[in-house]
Amino acid sequence: LFGTILSSNKVKEMNANRHVSLTFNYNETRTSIRVNGVVTQCGVESSTRYWTSRNKAYKIWAMTTTSCQSIQCIDDFQQRQSLTAKLYGNVRNEDIELPINQWSMFQIHPQSIEFWRYGTNNLHLRHKYIRKNNKWDCIMLDS
Repeated sequence: LFGTILSSNKVKEMNANRHVSLTFNYNETRTSIRVNGVVTQCGVESSTRYWTSRNKAYKIWAMTTTSCQSIQCIDDFQQRQSLTAKLYGNVRNEDIELPINQWSMFQIHPQSIEFWRYGTNNLHLRHKYIRKNNKWDCIMLDS
């Protein structure tokens, strides 16, 4: 699960193609995890539950950002953020409602997960789990 701004490039790309991938690299342990799946937007109830767990500073940021839109300088964003903070200055964190037309949670439904452990001389240890009929099959991959 992850939350994001609905006007972001990420959401535009996910709306055009629901098949997504995530890769997590852990250089210290020489491992990598790749998740492939389909993304769906969560309902208002799930989004609200997560939104209420966030602190006030995050909520102010989320209501201020246009997420990856061009700005002239960081001062422009900081000024907008300052105005939003003043607007909600006396409002308790728990009273700041989810801006349902601006922010939402999304969920990735994994179809495959690959675990990769880097080996010497390119002899990597790779296992791929593939979801079929609500069960996970594991195969070992050539490095």
